Amino acid sequence: MTRPYCSLIARDAREPLAGTASHAQGCLLLSYPKRMWARDTMASEGMPRSLLDAIERLAQDHGVVTRLLAHEGEWRGRVELTLFPQARRHQGVPIDEVARLLDSASQGDGELVRTPIVAVCTHGVRDRCCALFGGELVRALALVGDPDVEIREASHLGGDRFAPTVLVLPSGHMYGHLTPDDAPALIAAALGRSALRERFRGSLWLDPLEQMAQIAAVELAAREGRDEVPALGPIARTDHGRDRSVLRCSMALGEASVDLEITCVREHRLVVGDCRSADRGREGSVHVWRIASKS
Repeated sequence: MTRPYCSLIARDAREPLAGTASHAQGCLLLSYPKRMWARDTMASEGMPRSLLDAIERLAQDHGVVTRLLAHEGEWRGRVELTLFPQARRHQGVPIDEVARLLDSASQGDGELVRTPIVAVCTHGVRDRCCALFGGELVRALALVGDPDVEIREASHLGGDRFAPTVLVLPSGHMYGHLTPDDAPALIAAALGRSALRERFRGSLWLDPLEQMAQIAAVELAAREGRDEVPALGPIARTDHGRDRSVLRCSMALGEASVDLEITCVREHRLVVGDCRSADRGREGSVHVWRIASKS
C-alpha cells in the first residue's frame, strides 16, 4: 500500500501558502551531523545540556529560533554557528564551548556573512516529505549552482505539509511547495532578483498578520510589472479584533512610496499537518489569516 504524503495532500487541496511562514526575532543556525538529528532537534544525540540551556535562553529572552544545518566534512566535535539578523558566523567552535559563546557574543563578534543562505529542510527523521521533496530540491540547486548563494540542508523549518520548505537569510523570506524546476528562480529570489510569488509564504521577521501586508505588497508590485518583495514601512493595526484586522502601511515601489490598506479576516481550516497525521487519516485544526480586501 502506498503511504500518503502530506505535502501532496496540501497541494491537491490548494492550501494557500500566504502568511504561513514561521515568526521569530532572530535565528541561530548550528551545524550538526545529520545522522545525529532526532525528530525533535533539541533531542539530537550528543548535544550538551549547557548548549540546550543556552538555546532555551535565546528563545525565551530574545525570540531566537534555532535550526540545525547538516554538518559538512568530517565531524570532530566542532560546529559552525551563524546568528541572524546580526549575520555573524563563528567556525570551528568546540561543541562544549558553544553555550559560553552564545551567552557572551555581541553584535560585532564573528565573521560577517556576505552571501545569502538558502536553507532547505531535509529533516527526514521528522517527515518523509521533507526528505523526499527537500532532497530533490537540494540536488536541483546544486546543479544550478551560484557562488554568490550558500545552499544548506536544514532541520525542521515549520510547515511539513508545505514541503519542500525553504528559509532564505538574511531576508527571512520563506517558501513552500517548490519543485526542482523552481531552483533557478529560488536562487534569483535569494539574490533579490525575484519574488517567486507562487511559492512565497512570508518573512520570518514578520508575524502571520504582518505577513499578509507583505503578501499584498508583493501582489501590488506584480500588477505594476515589478517582480520583487517590496520594502515595507511600519505596519499599523486598526480595528483589530480576534477575527478581523485592518492593516495600514507604506511600501516602496521603485522610487515611489505607496500607501496600503489591507483588511484581513481569520478563518478556520482543517489540514493534514504532517505525514504521521496522513498515516493515521487525521486532520488538525488551524487558524490562519487571509486578505479580504486591499486598497
